[in-house]
Amino acid sequence: MATIIGVDLGSHSIKVAFSEGRSSAVEYRVRSVPQSLEGPSTLAQRFEVLRSLVQDIPELRTATAMAAFPNEFASLRTVTLPFTDRGQIQKTLPFEIEGHVPFDLDDFVMDYRVLKGGMENSRVLCAMAGKKTLAELIAGFKEAGVNPRRMPLDAEILSTYVPGQGQQ
Repeated sequence: MATIIGVDLGSHSIKVAFSEGRSSAVEYRVRSVPQSLEGPSTLAQRFEVLRSLVQDIPELRTATAMAAFPNEFASLRTVTLPFTDRGQIQKTLPFEIEGHVPFDLDDFVMDYRVLKGGMENSRVLCAMAGKKTLAELIAGFKEAGVNPRRMPLDAEILSTYVPGQGQQ
């Protein structure tokens, strides 16, 4: 049976939850990230801790994985658009967001979720992540021996448990 894991690269600790198949028996491992007086932990420090977890639990290398994209590396904006059509939202959103952020959108990946749609407008949460940071994360996971299939924002993982806020 396949092992399924979830990884959270927290600034203070790395958390891994795993189970065999769709079993309700979930095992958790938490390992602290060494802290310094110079500031928050770096991605390199976090991935070193993740590598040590993978060495201790070899089945994580072949597991089906999902990893939380750390919110600290994302930029979030909420906008209201005067329409509800998802195709129109997808086409219009980059132009709307461009006026709300102090960086070039060409250097970022962007995704969105409609939070609330009315009869004539939509409230949209837009998340942006730097392409360079995303590449560093993907490379770090690969080097640690974990290959996540999805990388939602860390709070996004729990959204399916909130009534009316799950994947649409």
